[in-house]
Amino acid sequence: MGVFDNFMIYGKSIMLAFCGVLIYCLLIFIIGLGTVKKAFHGIKNVMPAYVVAFTSGSSFATMPTTISCTTKNSKDPQFPQAIIPATTNIQQIGDCLFNAYLIFVLMNTFGMDPLSFSQWCYFVFWYVLARFAMPAMLGAAMFVLYPLYENILGFSPEMLAVLLAINVLIDPLITSTNVLANSGLCVVFENFWAAIQKLFTKT
Repeated sequence: MGVFDNFMIYGKSIMLAFCGVLIYCLLIFIIGLGTVKKAFHGIKNVMPAYVVAFTSGSSFATMPTTISCTTKNSKDPQFPQAIIPATTNIQQIGDCLFNAYLIFVLMNTFGMDPLSFSQWCYFVFWYVLARFAMPAMLGAAMFVLYPLYENILGFSPEMLAVLLAINVLIDPLITSTNVLANSGLCVVFENFWAAIQKLFTKT
C-alpha cells in the first residue's frame, strides 16, 4: 500500500471521526438547552473557547475562556465555575472517540486480528482509568496511553509511530472538541442538578 493510499485511508477516517464527535457535541447541547435552535446558539457562544483550544492545544489553558463562554448558556453564572475545573481533566470525549476509532483503523491497516469482546473490555477498563489520571495538556495522552496500546493491544513500534504522528496532526481538533463537549455537559449537569433539587424540595 502506497503513501497516497495510506493518506486517503487515514484522512477519511479522521474526517468521519471528527463528524461523529461534532454530532455528539450537538446532541449534548440539544439535551442541555432543549431545542436545535438553542443548541446552535449555545455552540456559537462557546466558539471563542473552541478557537482558543484549537490554537493552544490545551483544555487546561483554555479553562478560563471555557468558563466565561459557558456562563452565557447557564442559568446560574456560578455553576460553570464549579463544574468546568472539575471536569476539564475527566471529560475528554474528543480524545476517547478519536483514538478508539483510530485503533480499529490501525489494526485493519496493519493486518491485525480483531479484538475479542473480553480483550476490548480489558483494554477499555485500563483506558478509562488512564484518562482519569491524565492532565488535559498537549501531549499528555501520548505518554500515558501508548504503553496500553503496546502491552494490551500488541501494537508494534511502527503502529505506535503512526498513531503518534496522527495524534500530533489532529490534536487541535481533539482538544477543541473536548472543550466544546465539556461546556455542553456543564449545562446538562446544571439541568440535572436543578431537577434533583426540585425533587428534594417537593419531598
